[in-house]
Amino acid sequence: MDDEEPWHVLGFNLDYVVWLGVETSLNERAVAAWKASPNRLARVFRKEHHAQHMVAWFLNEAAAAMLDAAGISWREHLDGTVACVPEDALCIIPVPVNVASR
Repeated sequence: MDDEEPWHVLGFNLDYVVWLGVETSLNERAVAAWKASPNRLARVFRKEHHAQHMVAWFLNEAAAAMLDAAGISWREHLDGTVACVPEDALCIIPVPVNVASR
C-alpha cells in the first residue's frame, strides 16, 4: 500500500458501529460517491479492532477529496494519520468488481 502519502485514520467506537449505524451509513454514502466520481485514485481500507477503535478506516488524499466534493461529513471521526495501512485491512474503495456492478 502506498507509503508516499499519509493516510487519514477514522475511528468508530461500538456506539457508532452497532447502535447508531454511523459507519454503515458513511460506507453507503462513500460507495455511492465513488460510483458517481471519475476519481479512480480514491482508496479506503477498513480494519476491525484497530488501536482503541472497534472499526477504523484509512483514507488516502483522493478519497478525502472525493468525500469532501460529495458533501459527506467524515472529519468528526478523524483520529490522525498514519504512514501506511495495516496489512490485514480490507479494501472497501475501490469496490470489488463483483460488488460494484450491483
